[in-house]
Amino acid sequence: MKLLLHHGNVRPRPSIERLVERLLLALSTRQRIEEAVVRFADEREASPRFQVSVLLRVPGPDIHATASDHTVRVAVEKALGAAEAQVDARHGRRIQRRRRQPLLAAGGRGW
Repeated sequence: MKLLLHHGNVRPRPSIERLVERLLLALSTRQRIEEAVVRFADEREASPRFQVSVLLRVPGPDIHATASDHTVRVAVEKALGAAEAQVDARHGRRIQRRRRQPLLAAGGRGW
């Protein structure tokens, strides 16, 4: 997995970078990730101030997630949690299709 971190106007902190790496490695055990692009933004006039967006290049449609919060750490956790929820939803749909497939092969209508 290739990891790209774009800090924008946020000071890079090693603890945040380690958190991103740890969460993405945990997610990569369930979904193959070819490339992960994480962007940090500090919008001083906005509330909540910090915004994190995640783009995961995976087989099939890419996964996009964005979150904002008053701290960078929580924004990272929210964004990667949203990406993980998308992976779980795709996995659930895949399982549903596999369950319906034997009915279609047996000559059922599959409605």
